[in-house]
Amino acid sequence: MRDQVDTLVATLRDELGADLRGVFWGNFAAENYVVAYIQDDVRAEYDSGTIADMVNILVDEQLRTHGFDELSHLLGELQVTVRAFEESTQLMAWDPLSERGVFVSITAAEDGIPPVIRALRELDFSV
Repeated sequence: MRDQVDTLVATLRDELGADLRGVFWGNFAAENYVVAYIQDDVRAEYDSGTIADMVNILVDEQLRTHGFDELSHLLGELQVTVRAFEESTQLMAWDPLSERGVFVSITAAEDGIPPVIRALRELDFSV
């Protein structure tokens, strides 16, 4: 999985440049994740505890909404969530079987969303 995340970071840095704020991955159900990438100004603005708290809160929301109702099977498996805030956009892909996930933070620029969704959908969580 680490190789895939390294490729994801390289791809998103090339496509988004400074709009890529951070990439985190790991076993989110266990709150055990790795910082794959974090932009210097984000690291300077927020301490590691605040960053961990933000990721955990957004991941917890994802885990609670997975399988949101008995009709979700009509839509297919949930692949990526997008949370748009005034200052940033947070995207997450999560595999309920492996409990592994990848969390991507970008600026609020809407044109950054499609490339992140495409890249997250290409991940293979089974490896």
